Amino acid sequence: MGLCSPDDVFTLALAAPAFVSRARPVAPADVDGPSGVIRLRAHGMSDDDALTFEVTPGGSLPTGVSSFQPYAPTVLSFDLFHVGIPSFASVGSGWGIAVDPLRRIARIAEEVSAQIIQHLTAHGVPIPVPPAGYPLVLVGLAARMTARAAVNSLQVENPVYRASVDRLLAQEEFDRLMLEEFRKGWPLSPSPTDATDEADNGARIVPVPAWDDPDWMGRLP
Repeated sequence: MGLCSPDDVFTLALAAPAFVSRARPVAPADVDGPSGVIRLRAHGMSDDDALTFEVTPGGSLPTGVSSFQPYAPTVLSFDLFHVGIPSFASVGSGWGIAVDPLRRIARIAEEVSAQIIQHLTAHGVPIPVPPAGYPLVLVGLAARMTARAAVNSLQVENPVYRASVDRLLAQEEFDRLMLEEFRKGWPLSPSPTDATDEADNGARIVPVPAWDDPDWMGRLP
């Protein structure tokens, strides 16, 4: 279980339509019909991904493959994989491979969460999950890091979200510095200032700084 869910990514980092990706075309010469092996240069897939076959108008899919059907790839190498079909009587033409962003985002969220937790040694690990969930500052950080990694690994094609993607990428250095501050013990949640009954005994709020505030480190408690 990661620090953030795909829904957290869509709410706190990038909206779901920003992850719409285009299918990568596969040429007939890159499909070995007798073995069912497909070559896609630097496909970047893992066995946890889900993919679909998409055909262009006038094209045809390999024998035994259906449109809108998710397939689990078995990765053979950096360039090669197959989808559990022993052989293709016909390799088809005019089709491509699209990766399901939701599955990719969920996998990346787990990897990113492990990276963040490695920076929380000053707080004690593993971080316990309170009744209300993980601290929002961690959820937001994990969501942004996950979204950046997903955008870089998927060939997104929604120009409407270009500005949002650029803004997210610009926050990378800010999030790296935040990780370093967590390693040093920067508090994850508000903590009481004392244990008396005085009226001023409120929570010491440690605000999350704006990512584009260049002086935020100088105001840490």
